[in-house]
This record gives sequence, C-alpha cells and structure tokens, in this order.
Amino acid sequence: WREHLKTQGQREKRMQSIQASFDSDDFSSWREHLKTEGFVVVRKVLCPGEVHNAIDLFWTHIEKTLPQDDEKPIDRSNMDTWHQWSLDSRGFMTRNTPQCKGSWFVRSIPKVHDVFAKIWDEKDLLVSMDAVIAWKPWWYHSGWKPYTEGLHLDQNPFKKKDFACVQGMVPLYNVTTTVGG
Repeated sequence: WREHLKTQGQREKRMQSIQASFDSDDFSSWREHLKTEGFVVVRKVLCPGEVHNAIDLFWTHIEKTLPQDDEKPIDRSNMDTWHQWSLDSRGFMTRNTPQCKGSWFVRSIPKVHDVFAKIWDEKDLLVSMDAVIAWKPWWYHSGWKPYTEGLHLDQNPFKKKDFACVQGMVPLYNVTTTVGG
C-alpha cells in the first residue's frame, strides 16, 4: 500500500509538471504530447457561439425525446423535472442521443474534424459516436453523483507506440474541480 501511495505521488507530481493543454493551432506541440504521453487537451476547438448552439441542441433533444411523465416534462431551467431523466452511473447517454442533432453538430464543426485529421494525417475519417456524457448537478441531488472509470489512457504510449486508438471528448461546460475535472 505504501509503495502504491509512493508511486501515485510520483505520478501526481509528474502530472503537475506536464503541460497538457494546447491551443488547437499549436499542432506540433499537442500532437507530440499525445504521442509521448497518451493524452492531450486541445483548446479553442469550438467558438462560444458553437458551444451555445450545441448546448441548446442537446437540451432540445433531452426535452423532446427522453421519457417524460405527462404532468411534468423535462425542462432545462427546472432541475425538479430532471428526476425522470435517467442516466447510467457514469452519466452515459446511449440509444439515440449519440445520433441526435447536437452530436452531429459537434462532429460537423470543421475544427473538430481538423484535430482528428491532424492526429491521423488523414482527411477521410471513419469515426464512431458511442455515447454522450451528461452529468447532472450532484450537489443538487446526491443520487445524481456520477462514478467514473478512473484515469486511463486509450492511447497508451508505453504499449501502443503508434497511434492505435484516439478517443475525443468535447466538453460544453468549463471543466473544473467542482464538476469533477
């Protein structure tokens, strides 16, 4: 156990010293970081208007298509109506949400495509949209607290020297320690 804590402490110290966040136009730096470390944060891929539009499209989908009782439909501005909006314990929304207008809007943003095209050095991409992650504010209702899979690397630079799998996430809200980031 002590050895685990020592190793964990070394990892945390190393992580604090790593510059992991790069502007989208700093291609050579963020691609090299992804190659050597197995992860990277690429900033400024969506402009504020695109973020606002994507959030609105997702909420419209949630309000119009998810199961609702007849008396209180889901309303984005009323958290008391969110109880009927079911998520798995990780916050994954599967079924039709990965194919909703919000998902397709985000996928069709040129800079999103550009980031993946630069990773693979290929413009003609075939991708999957498996899930949308949505966390409800667990400080409002304790039953909404998500459980994550923990830190992992899909592109593990120690076991997969070439790019083998790259998973992307486009957060539409600021990622802070308050929300789990």
